[in-house]
Amino acid sequence: MVELRRLCADYLEPVRREFGVTTIHSGYRTRLTNRRVGGATRSRHMNLAGAAGAAADFSCESGSPKEWYWFVADLGPGGLGLYPGHVHVDNRPGQLARWYG
Repeated sequence: MVELRRLCADYLEPVRREFGVTTIHSGYRTRLTNRRVGGATRSRHMNLAGAAGAAADFSCESGSPKEWYWFVADLGPGGLGLYPGHVHVDNRPGQLARWYG
């Protein structure tokens, strides 16, 4: 729960203030759901024991995925992914992970 609150406070709330209504398309996922959507084996969406961090895939009412991505990148999240219609953000600790879907 602490990881989810941090994700909201550090990344999702600033995005909402900048770009308006923010829709979360995927937050927590079960292993089965993660497998069905083609998620990574150790996806932060699953909040696995031993894997710190939480994740969200989101879009906003204004701006574009590239604009949301670069705005969040400046906030320094652990994981950040750009997709055609949304952005993935997570607060994993350690080395940064960046990708383009």
